[in-house]
Amino acid sequence: MNKWTWIAAVAAMGMTLQAEEPKSEGAKGDKAESQPAKGDAAAQANADWTKEQFIAMQKAKWEEKGWKWNQQKVEAMFEEMDTDKDGIATGKERKAYWAKKSEKTDA
Repeated sequence: MNKWTWIAAVAAMGMTLQAEEPKSEGAKGDKAESQPAKGDAAAQANADWTKEQFIAMQKAKWEEKGWKWNQQKVEAMFEEMDTDKDGIATGKERKAYWAKKSEKTDA
């Protein structure tokens, strides 16, 4: 391989890797753009999710469990979770929601 072909190949690989890097966290709306890896439970628990991300994650969970999909129910869950109504369910909001739900089932 000649010198220029080698340089072009290395540059192309660098551009590909750069294009695949996750977005940096900027404004609040940007935080929810990327989801943590499925196996990283701690990061998922603290991540901020948009309504679309929450619905997608719930849909995958429902399919995995074999439950009949009910988008209206999941959207209602998100609306109840998103206490400040900014379209983002923060880790704190979700934890509070699930704690409240578990109190109801324990009672």
